[in-house]
Amino acid sequence: MKLEDCKQYFQGVYPSTLYTCSADGIPNVNYISHVHYVDSKHVAISGQFLNKTRKNITENPMVTAVVLDPLTVCHVELQMRWKESQTSGKTFELISERINAIDSQVGGKGKFKLKSVEVFEVLNVVVPEEFSHLINQKHHNPFSLSNLQNAIKQLQEASSLENLYDRILESLENSFGFKHSILLLLEGETEKLVTINSRGFNLNGVGAEVLIGEGIIGKVAHSLKPMAFMGLKREYIYAQSSLQNFSSQDKEKFFSEAIALPKLTDAASVIAVPLINRGKLVGVLEVQSLDSLEFKESDEDFMMTFGSYVAMAIENIQMQVDAESSLAEHNIHPIAKSQHTKKINVAYYPEDECIFLDGEYLIRNIPAKVLWKLLQQYSVEGKNEFTNRELRMDKALQLPDFKDNLETRLILLRKRRKRKTRESGLNPLVAGNSNL
Repeated sequence: MKLEDCKQYFQGVYPSTLYTCSADGIPNVNYISHVHYVDSKHVAISGQFLNKTRKNITENPMVTAVVLDPLTVCHVELQMRWKESQTSGKTFELISERINAIDSQVGGKGKFKLKSVEVFEVLNVVVPEEFSHLINQKHHNPFSLSNLQNAIKQLQEASSLENLYDRILESLENSFGFKHSILLLLEGETEKLVTINSRGFNLNGVGAEVLIGEGIIGKVAHSLKPMAFMGLKREYIYAQSSLQNFSSQDKEKFFSEAIALPKLTDAASVIAVPLINRGKLVGVLEVQSLDSLEFKESDEDFMMTFGSYVAMAIENIQMQVDAESSLAEHNIHPIAKSQHTKKINVAYYPEDECIFLDGEYLIRNIPAKVLWKLLQQYSVEGKNEFTNRELRMDKALQLPDFKDNLETRLILLRKRRKRKTRESGLNPLVAGNSNL
């Protein structure tokens, strides 16, 4: 059996065990949460809580690790020789990013730092005889080329940008069986991502923000590399073992938490991939699952392929919409007249570029400025029809000269408005005499 065939054994769904022995023959057994595949001859283990193990391997570098297949619970022995301890370099950085993502996800704020990485040369991979019959068992694999082809076909049939955002998440469920997913897009030149669509959650979460560098999604956006987690609950427990309470009252924390990000309370596995086109970040796609065996690190390349097509499809339709807007008046849906008489207090705060409806946060940045412009002109002039071109030419909105993603911002605004409409039973754009 080759080491690269063992990748799914390393994910920590079941803890692995590391066996070492001191120079005077005293054995030691240590449970480890994650074995990291380095290459076809090496693995690495984070150096957290390995004081006795580290002492032993400096005296006697010959060790054995037992890893388990999460599907069959097949035991495989890795007969290894300790090679070196690393505190920097590619392997150290990759493992550190993974640990930082989990630490940030549980609110650790950098408390759980990687101290070192222990690298081992794998001399032999041994399958005990009692487990050999399990090795060649076949299992259902959603990551097939036919499923990928079917998903891409669904995206190609998108009729508009908003329809594409829906189809991206629909294709994850229809083609791969992934029912819980979130699509976040980069918000202009800012350091944050905004949720534009979600599927399979009780909480809608459209408009929820994630700062780049925070949590799994933020780390993926920062590193431009995918992350897959099996046995996520175990990784959370591992991170929380050294967690202290932190609190912050800054504005960015308020806005990032004002709209909750959709999530499965009991999510057992997660995969998040950056959406990259022409070397630039477009957004992040995250899929969650209650099944702890759903995603493996070996699935990251497959999802990156899908994510690359998603990023390209989004930018292609955005460019098409921009081109059409420059040739013709592309109308936003007219604001319908309303019979409601209940007043809604609309508060706009220019300093933070955010809007509150009846004291509740609605949206901020360019979508908030667009909504404020519409409300002002409706209130003063009674105007209820606007065009994309008109908004682009309004200097007060400060849209970038190139690639302003106005259509996406309008989609976000419409979705947030519709959600508030459902919650209040009113249309916030036309309900009574708004306090402008």
